[in-house]
Amino acid sequence: MTVDATKPLGTDLVSTLDDYIRENRLEINSLWSAVGGGFAFPDYTAIALTAGQTSLDIDTQLSGAGMEILGMTTVAAGESLSTITGGTAGQIKVMIALDDDVTLVQDTGGTGGTLFMNAPSGVNLNIQTRDVITFVNIGGDGSTVNGYWLELYRKLAVS
Repeated sequence: MTVDATKPLGTDLVSTLDDYIRENRLEINSLWSAVGGGFAFPDYTAIALTAGQTSLDIDTQLSGAGMEILGMTTVAAGESLSTITGGTAGQIKVMIALDDDVTLVQDTGGTGGTLFMNAPSGVNLNIQTRDVITFVNIGGDGSTVNGYWLELYRKLAVS
């Protein structure tokens, strides 16, 4: 069933309105559930990459939410992030650089939770303070298949 915009008619009896309300409520609740509970604010997670850390894991360090904002910093200078594991197809991660020490490692292989950016193969991105880059998971199932993270867009901060 879908919500019918042509009903109720102006000539319908008031006694039939309860039926329309119930039908529409059922359909609206189904749609609301399908989009993951609605259009609430995305989760925010502060991430501080530690020395030698090259991967982030959903449900360990990150949220399994459909959209999440990551405030990215490092504990030690010059850390590189190359994979995000445990992703589900369609999840979105918005990364905001809060310092100048995070490098995102480009890999066009398309598996293992790798980052696939809008850049030539092998060209990494050292995100600077206030840079924003957004990825969507392609092909992940949330457990055994990580898929890959495709760049949707980036906004580089002006110094």
